[in-house]
Amino acid sequence: MNNKPILIAIACGLLTAMINVAPFSLGGIGLILTPFTVLPIFVSVLGFGTRAGLISGAIATVALAAMTGILSAIAFFVLLVAPPLWVGHLAGLVRREDGAEEWYPLNNILLHLALASALVVIVVLLASGITEENSATMLRELMSQLQAANGAGAPDPAAVEQQIRTLIGVLPVTMPASIIVMQAINFNLGARIARSQGWMLRPQDDIPMTTALPFIALGIFGLALLFSMFGGSLGVAGKIFAGAFGMAFALVGLATMHALTRGMGVRPVILAVSYIAILFTIIPLVGFAILGIVETLLGLRARRLGTT
Repeated sequence: MNNKPILIAIACGLLTAMINVAPFSLGGIGLILTPFTVLPIFVSVLGFGTRAGLISGAIATVALAAMTGILSAIAFFVLLVAPPLWVGHLAGLVRREDGAEEWYPLNNILLHLALASALVVIVVLLASGITEENSATMLRELMSQLQAANGAGAPDPAAVEQQIRTLIGVLPVTMPASIIVMQAINFNLGARIARSQGWMLRPQDDIPMTTALPFIALGIFGLALLFSMFGGSLGVAGKIFAGAFGMAFALVGLATMHALTRGMGVRPVILAVSYIAILFTIIPLVGFAILGIVETLLGLRARRLGTT
């Protein structure tokens, strides 16, 4: 019996728990590692399958429960471990027929990733009882404390209120967007690590050509934009799903750019300028989201290759 997958799964689970508490033990270095908390889970589930991923998730949760308590461990499993396990499970699905293999497509994986990112934010808001009003109150108190610490004069109340409302308006959009980016990065890194070690059964995907979203994502994104115009909980939910699917379409747009610029001499310049611009402003992401929507509707990459 080969115990190697089980041992690696256990090690990945322990590493996940250690990275999660790293900010408390390692300080600034630990904070740098935090975005990669779920990377070992992805390595386990992509490299050895759903069972190994479940072992890693269980080990990480039990270890964290011993260190920080049961409630935080349950929240850790639901919010951080469950989405990678589900996405990794989907990535391992394969249909074999007449000697041919058909693996679960990336477009559906990205769809599930966007849904999971939005649901994680909704669960966090529901569990913590955060609303627009108590968020505004907390931000006012925080700004007052910062003002007192800096010894600055009293700011314009209208300006402060405008800043608070702006923050409250963008947070439901940026939270799921940042989650889907980090999940996508960890998914890609986990696949690369598992494949480099010869663990991964799924063939390497041509990410620039196959990263896509099904047409249903357009409907979800459109409804999310519509609901985001309303107030209250419905508007917040709309913003959350709009942020998740807007970023998902931006990822499709980025993949489209990579694919369409293949063979061009200026390709490195185009890629470098695009990613540097994204670091400074979100405006390029809006453009890439539009490109992703156009790609979903028209199939720009397939048209260039003369295929359907």
